[in-house]
Amino acid sequence: MIAPLYSDVDAREAGNIWYRETSDPASVARATRELQDHFSSAKDFTPTGVFIVTWDGVGPFSQRKDRINTYQLVITTNGQDSYAMFHYAEGGIQWLQGDGKNPSMPDAECREVSGTDQVRNLDKWSNNGTPGVWMYRIGQLALDETVQPPDLLSSDSSSTRVKDEPGSCALDGSVCHSHSECTDYTPGFCCSCVDTHFGNGLNCLKKDEPLRVTGKVIGKINGVELVDADLHSYVLTAEGRTYTAISRVPSAIGYDIQSMTSLGVGVAWLFAKSVGEAPNGFSVSGEWLFGILINIMIYDATVNKTFCNP
Repeated sequence: MIAPLYSDVDAREAGNIWYRETSDPASVARATRELQDHFSSAKDFTPTGVFIVTWDGVGPFSQRKDRINTYQLVITTNGQDSYAMFHYAEGGIQWLQGDGKNPSMPDAECREVSGTDQVRNLDKWSNNGTPGVWMYRIGQLALDETVQPPDLLSSDSSSTRVKDEPGSCALDGSVCHSHSECTDYTPGFCCSCVDTHFGNGLNCLKKDEPLRVTGKVIGKINGVELVDADLHSYVLTAEGRTYTAISRVPSAIGYDIQSMTSLGVGVAWLFAKSVGEAPNGFSVSGEWLFGILINIMIYDATVNKTFCNP
């Protein structure tokens, strides 16, 4: 699956979705030039054509048109090597989540795969130096590798936006979460969550709102290996409770894996709402505790802390 913006698009009231495949020499030449500028693997790459999909001013479910997103996917291949390019129009990411088809569950949010609210800055950042443009080589590139970023130009992506030298809200404040406030200092700046949310300023969660956490469980139980078993946890942050399940478990250890129910207790404590002087897991330990419990990707939310640069 290739998803430039993993979200519940609804174009019935706002926008259009266009797609076409072309061997137009100008389109092929442009794609070839851009890829050869950023990938050493594309030195001798000549695509046979390009496939283009454009989400033009589309709204979220259900038939909303108050905010719209505009972005594009370009796939090109020569039959052996393939590349994907994502283009995000300036100001083109105005919404991250729809209203939801299931009234008892929140709708899928763009950030779920990336794990960060900074998806809203895709039009400002890049992995190749051009704001709003992202490039990847795709396919079975190695035994355990299917995606490669550009290797011929230093990245200006989200991982490098916070510079070593002091920044400012005007220049670097986009690293702050959409529900945080940026404050300038001399030198540097700080991000802190607004009163209705908690977190470290880079990531903020709505107070008392349930949280879905997904990840991977890797290990060995009674000689049987768990390889990338899926963990699903639904955390009631206001109550410090969680419903946790591990899927794709070998039948040979179906009974024995009940001993891992303690994982749910750890997840609940990490994300529970702090009451009075009682801290939750993140405010005590940060992320290292999860490294001990489980190999899992989570939201980097920390209570009673603020991100500052420097």
